[in-house]
Amino acid sequence: MIRNKPNGNARIGGRALISVRAVAAHFGSFELRLMAVATTLSLLALAAGWALTVAMGFGAVSLGLYVAAYVTGGVFPVRDAVTSTLARRIDVNILMVTAAVGAAALGEWQEGAVLMFLFALSGTLEAYATTRTRRAVEALMELRPETAMVVDGADERAVAIDDLEIGDIVVVRPGDRIPVDGSVVDGASAVDESAVTGESLPVDKLPGDPVYGATLNRQGVLRVRVTAPASESTLARIVRLVEDAQDARPRAQRIADRVGPAYTLTVFGLALLVLVVARLALAFEWNDALYRAMVVLVVASPCAVMIPLPAASLSAIASGALRGIVFKGGDRLEAAGSVAVVAFDKTGTLTSDEAVVTEVIPFNGYEESEVLRLAASVEQHSEHPLAAAIVQAARIQGIPLDPVDDFHASPGLGVEGRLDAERVWVGAAALGPGVLDGRMRRAMQALQQSGTSTLLVGRDGVGVVGLIGVADTVRADAADAVAALRERGIHTVMLTGDNAGVAAAVARQVGVDEYRAGLLPADKSAVIRELAARRGPVAMVGDGVNDAPALATADLGIAMGIAGTAVALEAGDVVLTGDELSRVPMTLDLGRRATTIMKQNLIWALGVISVLLITALVGWLSLTLAVIGHEGSTLIGVFNGLRLLRRPRPGTLRVRPTPQLTG
Repeated sequence: MIRNKPNGNARIGGRALISVRAVAAHFGSFELRLMAVATTLSLLALAAGWALTVAMGFGAVSLGLYVAAYVTGGVFPVRDAVTSTLARRIDVNILMVTAAVGAAALGEWQEGAVLMFLFALSGTLEAYATTRTRRAVEALMELRPETAMVVDGADERAVAIDDLEIGDIVVVRPGDRIPVDGSVVDGASAVDESAVTGESLPVDKLPGDPVYGATLNRQGVLRVRVTAPASESTLARIVRLVEDAQDARPRAQRIADRVGPAYTLTVFGLALLVLVVARLALAFEWNDALYRAMVVLVVASPCAVMIPLPAASLSAIASGALRGIVFKGGDRLEAAGSVAVVAFDKTGTLTSDEAVVTEVIPFNGYEESEVLRLAASVEQHSEHPLAAAIVQAARIQGIPLDPVDDFHASPGLGVEGRLDAERVWVGAAALGPGVLDGRMRRAMQALQQSGTSTLLVGRDGVGVVGLIGVADTVRADAADAVAALRERGIHTVMLTGDNAGVAAAVARQVGVDEYRAGLLPADKSAVIRELAARRGPVAMVGDGVNDAPALATADLGIAMGIAGTAVALEAGDVVLTGDELSRVPMTLDLGRRATTIMKQNLIWALGVISVLLITALVGWLSLTLAVIGHEGSTLIGVFNGLRLLRRPRPGTLRVRPTPQLTG
């Protein structure tokens, strides 16, 4: 289920199910829907024809069903074969169509129908994969406002984002997204930058501070001077990064593109050579020579490779879906099987992306509950996310809140109000008259070094009465998931836009091998490339828009489903429909098993094809035996692939409680 949050990010809920609406969105283009329908009809006709043949023998009805499988499955392959022929390019499309027609010419309609269906299926899956970049870019661009309010003298006027010029002053009200990159010239507010920088908590903005397009203004009114056109904004750069990374073709696909034409020419040449030699050198009749050539063509067809490999791939994909691991294609399985490094985003991935009170330290004879009561009573009137965490902590502990008069918020400093005629303030030291003694300073430094946002609570006539630490909390299963990866020999890294103090604290708790802090989206992509060059294939685990370039750049992008934004889900190669990090090592395990089985199937298929070819060339193989040998090896490969449907043994990853951030 997709539901819209106030920040405009689409999040996915549920366990191991994908909604019909989501599947329909994936098959959004008209041609892709036609290909899916044609492939499905081909499968149904093939299955019906096979069942009828088994029950009543081959006849006119079963022949008609096989012809229907040919027609429905062959619409797009034949179109592509004709296009390749007109372009004077010989490729696997021509080989597969010729092999299917040859099988029909020899009376092996079922063999040809199978070839047509499988080739149609592979074409449909390939077309589906090509739509990923378009959907990812659309999800990104939905974050950008269409218009901005530009200051025009004493008035304001709406201007299209693309028409903004450097130097324009735009007004951004609370709840609005900042339209473009710029700098604050007037006003103060807290801005949620998590969509771009990954900063877990809103950042206070004052005149002179930079702001980014697509970030969310939480509180006050801001006037922002445009410093870059919309086409060069941080969001636009993220779009280009996603496009560039997803346009890069995987190594296996590049190899297949190079080998395919050569293999096609070789098979055609071999069949033609057999025809010529059998007719001219051995004086075979034309029908016998053609029969021998078609035996070679059927034997050499890639059916024995193309059936078991997709069977293993689809079995692994189905097995993953049962556990809430959705692969976006078989090629992602190969990538998952070779991962040497796993890079985690911090906010929303290793952490819950939810600010909570982690520490209350009282001073001057006050109790923790009294400090929390004073702070929550004042903060109940504030809209700041840290205030919500403090109020929530008081309510959980059953602490009653007092009415407050003369409430006032000072952006960047804190809030204050009067309780029982005495001023109480919460925020930075500069907001109140209290003087910090040595003990207070040491406690404050300890909290800050642990990565905790620290607020002072003060009262007139007393001074500072306590400190409150607020932080993002680590997920309960984060440490176990990281430990499971390390047991598998995988290097772990944490990437975050947060400051070094927060990053260090979280890294210690979850046990990652290294961490990188203060990263923008482009920086994360650069780190992914550096890790890949230094250590090998990299998997990136993330959930936010700011993770999309890194997800697309990595050899394997793993998007967290429940906490994930729409663009992360589109950019990722794998979607975890639940938010359990234990599924990350499961994903890599499944990829390794699938890769091993596919290699076994490939070696087996090539070995059988080689033996069949040799026997066919020397004339020891009839068409019937060729089909039996060819299809027999195919079935063995299919059964080997179906082993991936077995559920793993339970208890492979235990989850123990992970302590929250403390001072």
